[in-house]
Amino acid sequence: MNFNANIFQTQSVFTDETVQSTPNNVAETNNETKNTNKKLENKIDLLQTEVEALKKIMCKQTILLEQVVKHIRPTSKDLKIFPINSLEELNSAEQLVNNEPESEVISYMKLKFGKDKIEKALHAMIGDNILLRVNWDGAKNKTAINKYRLFNFFYFESLRDTYETYPEFEKSFKLAFRKCKATFYRQTYSLKSK
Repeated sequence: MNFNANIFQTQSVFTDETVQSTPNNVAETNNETKNTNKKLENKIDLLQTEVEALKKIMCKQTILLEQVVKHIRPTSKDLKIFPINSLEELNSAEQLVNNEPESEVISYMKLKFGKDKIEKALHAMIGDNILLRVNWDGAKNKTAINKYRLFNFFYFESLRDTYETYPEFEKSFKLAFRKCKATFYRQTYSLKSK
């Protein structure tokens, strides 16, 4: 084969039937590609806007969640005020809890005594030395424990799941206090009997 025959064969391969692109087809394909690119760019811009909006919402929700967690379970530290064994310790404990954030004290009380019955909690809160020198309302010249926020506010708030109203709490507290004293007298009597 000579050189001219090769050119003829090459030209016959690239006829209109084999190659369908014309200048109009190329322009249409370019326009379609540009339109598709513009659509994709618009969708990407829309997605980026939505992602930014979601980031802002997520930041707000994170802040709210942190506030809820602090409210539900604030950072609790051990106040180391129990058991209270004297009136001086009771007054010191009262001053301490009044100077602490309320949510932390309530959380502390809830963690320490929230699952216990009041009677059991009282045994852990008040030592025998002071048990006989105080009562709920100060009757018989005793110190009124209901005047202390430690008991009439913080302890009540820590038991909100159990007692919806203050009178319910007060009634249960008085009953538990009487039971604690009766237990103390029973133990004292049984020790003396031996």
